[in-house]
Amino acid sequence: MKRKSEISYVLGVLDGDGFTDGRGTLGLETVSEDFAVKFSSFLGRIGLNPTIGDREDKKAVWASSLNFCEWLRDMGYEEKFRWLKEEGDLWKYIEGAYDSDGDLSHPGPRICSYD
Repeated sequence: MKRKSEISYVLGVLDGDGFTDGRGTLGLETVSEDFAVKFSSFLGRIGLNPTIGDREDKKAVWASSLNFCEWLRDMGYEEKFRWLKEEGDLWKYIEGAYDSDGDLSHPGPRICSYD
């Protein structure tokens, strides 16, 4: 279960503020070096080989895994949350989304108001 917990955290970060590029690369850009190191650590724990670098005034963390990115893409939104509830760790997912200052809204059109 530990590895599934760590995957859940990575999914939360990716949904919150991370990215996948469609070519097997996933990652994050952040102003927080501590968060970059934490995310990198979780990527390493799930068997990826992350790199941390500087990009403008941010820390960039990225790793490559076609298998992981395809698994994530093929799973889709509804199936991902079913996996999180049945096999993963919802609390770790929420922690990842929270750490990345992200939100948990459904993909698709929405109206946002920023003050």
